[in-house]
Amino acid sequence: MKTRYGRPPVAQKCKTTGKVSFRDEIAAKIALGRLMARPLRERKEQRTYLCSFCHYWHLTSQEVRHAQG
Repeated sequence: MKTRYGRPPVAQKCKTTGKVSFRDEIAAKIALGRLMARPLRERKEQRTYLCSFCHYWHLTSQEVRHAQG
């Protein structure tokens, strides 16, 4: 089943990065919240971002990069 935007409704992996892809920012933030709620978590994801390759949302452990001027 596909959504009206042609994206499948379930998480899949990005062909470029290999990361789990979430269909929207809300789904990614829910997953991030669940990970952060674990007392002893092995992964240290701390934010979500929109992938420029697959146009889905991913989780990352990297801090936000700020442009230097």
